[in-house]
Amino acid sequence: MKSQKTEQLTAERWQQAKAIVGDALEEKSSTARAALVADRCGRDAELLREVESLLEQTTGSLETFAQNAPESVRREISTLAPGLRLGAYAIVRELGRGGMGAVYLAQRADGVFEKQVAIKILKRGTDTDEILRRFNAERQILARLDHPNIARLLDGGTSDDGLPYFVMEYVDGVPITQFAREHELSVAERLKLFRVVCGAVSYAHQNLVIHRDIKPSNVLVTKEGEVRLLDFGIAKLLQEADSEQQSVTITIQRVMTPEYASPEQVKGEAVTTVSDVYSLGVFLYELLTNERPYKLKRRSADEISKAICEQEPERPSTAITRDIERTDGAEKIRRQLRGDLDNIVLKALRKEPQRRYTSVDQFSEDIRRRLEGLPVRARKVTSAYRASKFIQRHKLGVSAAMLVALALIAGSITTAWEAHQARLEKAKAERRFNEVRKLAHALMFDYHDEIASLPGSTKVRQRLVNDSLKYLDSLAHEASNDRSLLREIGSAYQRIGEIQGVNMISRSGGTLTFSNLGDTQGALESLRKALGVRERLAKLEPSNRDIQEDYATNIVRLGELSVTLGKPREAIDYYRSALPIAEKLLAADASSKSMRTKFYSVYFAIGRVMGVPTIPNLGDTRDALENLQKAIDGNEALAAENPATPTFRQVLGADYSNIAQVQAADGNQAESLASNRKALALDEDLVKENPVNTLYRRQLAVQYGNIGDALIASNDLKEALEYCRKAVVIWEALVATDPADAYVHRDSAVGYCVLATSLAKNDDPAGARANFEKALQIFQELSAKDPMNAFVSYQQAQTCLKFSTFLSNIGDIPGSIEKALEAVRIGEALVAIGPDNNGASTILALSYLQLGKYSAMLASKPGTFVIQQEERWHEAKNWYHKSFDIWRNLKSKGTLSRVEVDKPDEVARDIANCDAALR
Repeated sequence: MKSQKTEQLTAERWQQAKAIVGDALEEKSSTARAALVADRCGRDAELLREVESLLEQTTGSLETFAQNAPESVRREISTLAPGLRLGAYAIVRELGRGGMGAVYLAQRADGVFEKQVAIKILKRGTDTDEILRRFNAERQILARLDHPNIARLLDGGTSDDGLPYFVMEYVDGVPITQFAREHELSVAERLKLFRVVCGAVSYAHQNLVIHRDIKPSNVLVTKEGEVRLLDFGIAKLLQEADSEQQSVTITIQRVMTPEYASPEQVKGEAVTTVSDVYSLGVFLYELLTNERPYKLKRRSADEISKAICEQEPERPSTAITRDIERTDGAEKIRRQLRGDLDNIVLKALRKEPQRRYTSVDQFSEDIRRRLEGLPVRARKVTSAYRASKFIQRHKLGVSAAMLVALALIAGSITTAWEAHQARLEKAKAERRFNEVRKLAHALMFDYHDEIASLPGSTKVRQRLVNDSLKYLDSLAHEASNDRSLLREIGSAYQRIGEIQGVNMISRSGGTLTFSNLGDTQGALESLRKALGVRERLAKLEPSNRDIQEDYATNIVRLGELSVTLGKPREAIDYYRSALPIAEKLLAADASSKSMRTKFYSVYFAIGRVMGVPTIPNLGDTRDALENLQKAIDGNEALAAENPATPTFRQVLGADYSNIAQVQAADGNQAESLASNRKALALDEDLVKENPVNTLYRRQLAVQYGNIGDALIASNDLKEALEYCRKAVVIWEALVATDPADAYVHRDSAVGYCVLATSLAKNDDPAGARANFEKALQIFQELSAKDPMNAFVSYQQAQTCLKFSTFLSNIGDIPGSIEKALEAVRIGEALVAIGPDNNGASTILALSYLQLGKYSAMLASKPGTFVIQQEERWHEAKNWYHKSFDIWRNLKSKGTLSRVEVDKPDEVARDIANCDAALR
């Protein structure tokens, strides 16, 4: 409601108040806003009261502010009279009004040709700087979009009284939901129509535009069934800064339609292309059911916001109303929606952006698969389904291991119960206590390690360790001061952490790596519990070598988990804090093979995080080579002294494999290939000697892929392809054997990516595309299950960048842009998590550079309008600047590899070319 005082304002005073309020709303905080108002109003108490009153009424909405104008001023915001000329067009009638402006039907009036158009003109009274910026942004966005299902921009200009307008294609149609009802479209027909809308939105995304207000009223369908996407009034260019001012964000939130907004829009968080995926999910829900996802009583802003952010939507199949007007009938429609369509819509409506479809194309593809009766990626996999598949794929070895484990656990339960019953008899209770403890320890360590290398053992190992830990927890209450028992509990927590989610385990007792369940959060909690126990024991017994060794090992495990979390600097801090403990222990027992292995494993871990390019790293190749060489020197001696012990050769093979990657990154391809061949010889021998050992087979698969990569770099393309195919054969067998192992799924995705690169080099684009898509699908599924795993995200970003380059080479520029943008999204998130992650920064710089080259290429395309050329050159320059800033920062830190050392100069030349084109 407007105050009486507001009505008494003169037009001149209103303009003064409007200017002050408009500037105040762009301040980030209420304190800054109050200071600006006090300064601008000075001693004019009446003006100060009016401005404060208007600010309270508008609470950030510039459009509402215009609605609060006094009648004397609002008369200026009048409807344009029929016949009024705007450029070459004459107004026919008003079509509608929105927050920023009005839309009119107009007729071409200059005699050149006859054509009806829609003209959008800014309303007087709303012409603040922010509204003008947004209005002009819509015009620029429409200028860059040329798609048969997006209403086209035809012309633009400024009216005689200074108001901007633009001329659009006139769409004589009705909202898509109304069209579907009036024509009684079937479910299949509605889905096909929806895919047309997806095509238009995807095109906008490929041109770096997010719509942000997708709803049925913004999608019109003509009598002929042609679809047009309208109203880019609050759309956003993807290269715009995410740190928009708070006032601008509030304004946009008020303008958007809340019931179709994503949770991140409602909360004022960063908006991406998956925000449009959410809105399309709401859109499809309504198109299929004639209902919206959330059942609301009052439809107030607070209720809508709470529903979007907290309430789970009802399944579309249960939302169908009895009186729905379709030829199919309500019950038949329910049956069609139940299952795949329910899951497709609900996947698009997930609260967390990372759990939705990653692109509109992926959403549309699932609809296509549903229409064609193919399996969809949104289909829910039930526990029963997983269990049946798990049982089908298990081999006899695992079955035997399960029987052994279950028998042992059953015995443990029995013994524990006997100990409880005998507690009153002190001597007997103590004996039983020690028996249970001994058995639990055997379960966790002896039997666990025996089955660790068996195919498909991950689930068995998890159950074995968890059950054993329960018994040890209960025993800990009985003997809380028993240091040896506490040591066993610390070891149990560590073992669980390894199974839950440690991706790289440095060589303890010769074991290079364990499979894991992809639960990074659980692993972090377990390892921290273990560290708490071991820190306590290490302080109590500083001279106890076993306890100190456990403590150092625990620190290293947390370092490995820090790599998984995308924090290489934190990982290095852990490793370097463990190194002096290991040095002291080795000095006390220099002949210990186990201690020597652990000591060298710390150098190995430091070397990896310093510069192995396939993991989050600090980019210091010199330090990486130095530490990895120390590990090699020590492990070569161990392997030579113990030729009959395979684990020493396994460890040495991993050393050679990792130093080969750093050598390649440093530009030494010949040295890299030689190191890779050393690793390959060791790994092949190990598998020949132990053909069913999962750990050895996994390491061989990794090495086949590494050799393939090295041969691609040496241009030995046929041999490279042969090794890449060998790697994938092993990975697929390992995945089939142990589908619960997230580690093997991740490495299989890397294998598909390397194979795709090799196929592309061998002129098989179809095969390359298929394998890139397989790799990305696996990474996306792993990220959804374990969102904290930055290691997976890092490799996903690398794959996106390689896929983008491939798509560019075969001429699929829209697809290439989409993948580069996905690499940017992931890379920016990784850098935010770990600012010292040199690998993530490099991926991000290369992705920015690639997008800059695309924009420059589009700007240079023959036939491009001058205004579009200028836009593209500005885009290119913006991307290049982002890339240059990263390269310059890496150069200043001395972390540019030899192959990247010229990047800053290369990008500087690109920026100069943009400046020259813009002159």
